[in-house]
Amino acid sequence: MKILKYIISFFLVAGLAGFLMTAAGCSHFNSSGPRANLRESVHTLWTAKASQQWGNVYDQLSSATRKKYSRERFTSRANVIITDFSINHITPSDNGQKAIVKIDYTASQNNYQIPMVANEEWVLEDRQWRLNLVRQFPVGK
Repeated sequence: MKILKYIISFFLVAGLAGFLMTAAGCSHFNSSGPRANLRESVHTLWTAKASQQWGNVYDQLSSATRKKYSRERFTSRANVIITDFSINHITPSDNGQKAIVKIDYTASQNNYQIPMVANEEWVLEDRQWRLNLVRQFPVGK
């Protein structure tokens, strides 16, 4: 009877230890972190586009883009009507400071629904993901 008690105690302790190690080991799969923050930032920006809140879109642009385009100029030229969008794919750079995001979206023009694709460059600035509309391409490539 004592042996059975020890065996049950052993399995309870081993099971609890296994559960704790599994929980601790899987904690890196949580939804926080730069990539999850990027998906959230992209979704927020595209929701603002779909709602035609161009000032909010401007606020999420990279510093290089805001330097090139004033808020007034940017918002006065924003005229696309987005009826639907989905984040198709995120490709982070090796250093994790940039990413290319593929967005499938539908634009409306004169009652026509036009399926489109956007490949956007996002940059990490001051721990915030920003849409970069002024891409820097290396010379000679």
